[in-house]
Amino acid sequence: MEVMQIVLLFLIACLGSANWCYCGDSLLDRPIIISSLVGTVLGDFQAGLIIGGQLELAWIGIYAIGVSLPSDVVSGAIIGTYVAITTGTSFEVAAAVGLPTGILIAYVKTFMRSLMSPFVSLADKYAENGEIDKICRLHHVFGLANAIPPAMCSVLFIIAGAPFIDQIINAIPEPIMNGLGVASNMLPAVGFAMLLSVMWNKKYVPLFFLGFVIMSYFSPNIIALTIIVLCLALFKIFVSGNGSQNADVEVEIDE
Repeated sequence: MEVMQIVLLFLIACLGSANWCYCGDSLLDRPIIISSLVGTVLGDFQAGLIIGGQLELAWIGIYAIGVSLPSDVVSGAIIGTYVAITTGTSFEVAAAVGLPTGILIAYVKTFMRSLMSPFVSLADKYAENGEIDKICRLHHVFGLANAIPPAMCSVLFIIAGAPFIDQIINAIPEPIMNGLGVASNMLPAVGFAMLLSVMWNKKYVPLFFLGFVIMSYFSPNIIALTIIVLCLALFKIFVSGNGSQNADVEVEIDE
């Protein structure tokens, strides 16, 4: 593996881990972005995009809440995509490697965030005194502390694991690989279930099953269907807005 590729993978890991600190909630840390960048570095953008899309479905419901991080999707996406592309294997292997390593490296991130938590009171003190420069420096320190250690873990795993990754994969019995394939096919459903558990509302139950029936029995073009639904949503917004404006006009006339 070339030194330049290692450096680029390290920068991608830093970008994904520190994006919220410097770019806001830009979603640059999502697997579909990270895996595509890894695929570009490794010379196979298409494979990276496909693997990233599949990992995105698996991790669609995973978001950090406070210092709680169930899985580090950045490190998992980088390591899983790297293993799948360099060994010429499929998404099943990427998921089998990426999911557990993402959980392990999440402990590193959680540990670093816990170490930095006492500095919040220091930032409050700087804010009370109007010391903006010190707040900015503390912000950079926290961002780098959250990005560099996980990125180093990802790169070290890749460097140390590259020679025997093939041996590990070949040593896995075929029944286990088949089981991983079945489990990986279930991961998108699990990801959507995690997302629905947060945003589920009984008012949307008919729409949920309507969408399921349309996709299962009619197999429409997903882009065309998205545009139709977007137009219906905008139409409802415009109609509701006009209705509220008319109601305001009627109240003013009555008064």
